[in-house]
Amino acid sequence: MEEKRMKMSRSCLMVFLLLAMVNMSLPAASQEQVAETIYVQEVDMNGTLLSGVQVIGQDAAGYSFEGVTDSNGTAIVSGLPGAWQFLFVKDGYEPLKFSSNVTETGEGVVYLQKSSQSSDNTTLAEQNSQENQTSAKSMSMQEWYNLGISMQKEGKYAEAAEAFDEVVRIDPKFAMAWYNKYVALRELGRNSEADAALSEAKNLSYDASL
Repeated sequence: MEEKRMKMSRSCLMVFLLLAMVNMSLPAASQEQVAETIYVQEVDMNGTLLSGVQVIGQDAAGYSFEGVTDSNGTAIVSGLPGAWQFLFVKDGYEPLKFSSNVTETGEGVVYLQKSSQSSDNTTLAEQNSQENQTSAKSMSMQEWYNLGISMQKEGKYAEAAEAFDEVVRIDPKFAMAWYNKYVALRELGRNSEADAALSEAKNLSYDASL
């Protein structure tokens, strides 16, 4: 009888140990997966919702998740609750990396900033513009004068006036340029400016009758 009790005790102990091992291998109820709905916008809360943003990361247990925002700028990812790591990637925007404590199913908003490449493109355009301006300013006085005469012959008096402006900026004592500036301004109906240019030409002893 005693021997039978001992065998039953051993059997109960083995069953208890097996159950304990099974329970240890199962995730606790609190470790059920949660989902995070993420909205991605450009720059700030007033920005456009961005589609095609890759959402990559890891949940609290180190399991990877991945998603892509749809046409409404929305992506849904899921994992075990706790500290999550996020990485957001889209062409033309700065990658965004951060961690967040996700303990329950919920929603969040993320803002992406335009990449410095876009700024570099803008800077390059500005640089090209500056180079063009520098190139224009590097034209000689004679080239500006010839351009002014050419524009005047074509009836492009505004361009002619600007060209003669450059001439007298380089050489304020070039009387012929002042006179031709006067002619161009007179054709444009800018009479007060035309009179001032004619006055400068006369002060430099330019004879309009020649």
